[in-house]
Amino acid sequence: GNGKVINLSLGRSKYSLTENEFYDDIYRSGVLVISASGNSGTTDDSYPASYPSVMSVGALNDENDVAQFSQFNKQVEISAPGVGVLSTSTATLIQLISDRTSFIASVVTGSPVSTVEAFGMNCGLGYPSCSDANGKICIMRRGDITVAEKVLNCQNSGGVGAIIYNNVDGELYSDLSSNVANIPSVIVAKDSGISLLHSIKVSKIHLSTEQEEEEEGRKSFAYLEKSGTSMSAPHVAGVAAKIWSHFPECSNMQIRNVLLKSAKNVTTSGLRCDQASGFGLVQAKDAYDLLEGFGCDAGGMSSNGSAAVGGCDQLAEGEGKVCGELMDSCQSKHDCCSGYCRSVLFRSYCRLFDEQN
Repeated sequence: GNGKVINLSLGRSKYSLTENEFYDDIYRSGVLVISASGNSGTTDDSYPASYPSVMSVGALNDENDVAQFSQFNKQVEISAPGVGVLSTSTATLIQLISDRTSFIASVVTGSPVSTVEAFGMNCGLGYPSCSDANGKICIMRRGDITVAEKVLNCQNSGGVGAIIYNNVDGELYSDLSSNVANIPSVIVAKDSGISLLHSIKVSKIHLSTEQEEEEEGRKSFAYLEKSGTSMSAPHVAGVAAKIWSHFPECSNMQIRNVLLKSAKNVTTSGLRCDQASGFGLVQAKDAYDLLEGFGCDAGGMSSNGSAAVGGCDQLAEGEGKVCGELMDSCQSKHDCCSGYCRSVLFRSYCRLFDEQN
């Protein structure tokens, strides 16, 4: 066995036929590719995670609830811890200063190395534009569109820098999108973003993506608690590699199946698999025990052939639906294919959209 495991903590919203065929070829060669499902908290597909040949990983918190930011769609097939995970970081205390207050910030992937000083502008969610951003630093809330799209919208509106703050309480989160703008951009926690908004009319913001040498006595931010499916995917990749190293005779498809078969069901709907958490929380010991006791076919799903089937579509017929159809009972948006669960006359049903009347 020359099995290999590749982790991809990255993503974009556009499908590519060439890319899909590329990952199919990798899968047929015996490699297991694992990717973060995305951090927009919507039913939208994110790639490469949503290609059938790639394992799409969702994020859970420490109570095994699906994280609010985690994508939920039919391609999510397994989950792992993704909230408040101790992670290596490029963040420093000196990158972001406003009103004599310093904030911890993480540089957006692909951001240029530069420094700007300007007043901030509340740009909401950052789309379709921020009309009053010319010459200012855009402060935008996470959600609805990718970080890269927010930064580009800011730049196109004349903004000279971009700050994206989390839309849920907690630590810094991971950015999967690739920034193509040429203005410095960073990510901060929710409370930091709110504090910055309160001071935008008081003082200018000093925004720097330049890394400085750490001085003696300064607190190190080489490690920070971060949240995102970028933290979840390598967790699954690590489990896959560890398990595979003990059973090198197994194929990539067999290892994939065993990980799904042994996952801990955390669905709120009672289904064996749903579009929020997939087959559930990855379980290293249970996966090992299955292979030890029953061999490479312990996953129970087909290990023949080279075609990959991603997400809950790997369920045998009759094992359970991926998500609720319209008017099915639901407990949260994750139970519904539409992404909307609404209470009507003391019961909750899956609806087509978030009706307010």
